[in-house]
Amino acid sequence: MRASNIMTSRLELSPTTNLRHKCPLCMGIFKGRPSLNTHLLTHTRVKEYSCSKCSKQFTQKSTLEVHVKSVHLKIKPYKCSVCNSTFSQSTALKGHLVTHDKKKSYPCPLCPAVFGSKVEVSRHLNSAKHAGKRK
Repeated sequence: MRASNIMTSRLELSPTTNLRHKCPLCMGIFKGRPSLNTHLLTHTRVKEYSCSKCSKQFTQKSTLEVHVKSVHLKIKPYKCSVCNSTFSQSTALKGHLVTHDKKKSYPCPLCPAVFGSKVEVSRHLNSAKHAGKRK
């Protein structure tokens, strides 16, 4: 099943006045129709690409390739200049770098704790400290 048959996207005007395609399922915004179509596959649960090492399945060939390089080959070319931690993807390094930032602007909605990223807040909310308190 092709992603373009699943749903019709909505075109929206972004603050930079460029047209963007919006996913009607998760509200993700994409620069072009091809990017949106590729993204829509993540919602179909149709996974055509399987890892030969662990049988994990993926919707995109490129995601499978990243998986093999990072998980099975342990290739981590992105290095943190602060603590020397290594990462398989530049986005993971970028997310990690905020942990070194002194500025913490992501508050916990349930307690006074404040964090440096949304990921840290999520990890905190899923911890034993707030077990059973989330809606």
